[in-house]
Amino acid sequence: MRFETIQDVLEHGRAMHQQIADFYRQLDDASAQTRVRMLLEYLAEHEQHLAEALHELRSVGDPALMHSFLAHMPDPVQFDAALHVPIRPDMEVDEVLEMALRFDDALIELYQNLAEHTDNEAIRNLLNNLTELENLEKRRVVRNTLMMQDL
Repeated sequence: MRFETIQDVLEHGRAMHQQIADFYRQLDDASAQTRVRMLLEYLAEHEQHLAEALHELRSVGDPALMHSFLAHMPDPVQFDAALHVPIRPDMEVDEVLEMALRFDDALIELYQNLAEHTDNEAIRNLLNNLTELENLEKRRVVRNTLMMQDL
């Protein structure tokens, strides 16, 4: 998929969050460790929530903004390598967290790249807000993971 409009970017972000949520569910089915399963269940729900939030934003966002064309259209971030991590029943919490942070960083990088290359202030503000949201959610995941490890 190649981006043309802000709506395309939001759809890509939504699809990535959904794909990652599905991936965590697959890992959860394969994991033998209780703490890892708890983390994967939490991460799957978290990613599902973010996918739904981006879908909602696309639905209620200003139509003029949603259909705004982007002058700079990088190829979408590829998650294929990260999503094809060997699923092992003995994966540790740290390995799962590292994988989750790689996903977050990829979307953050995409939103930042697009924001840096637009002259449209409304588009830049939206992309900066998405970047901020992803950074906030990334910190939340780390904090909640550390709390789970203390259980």
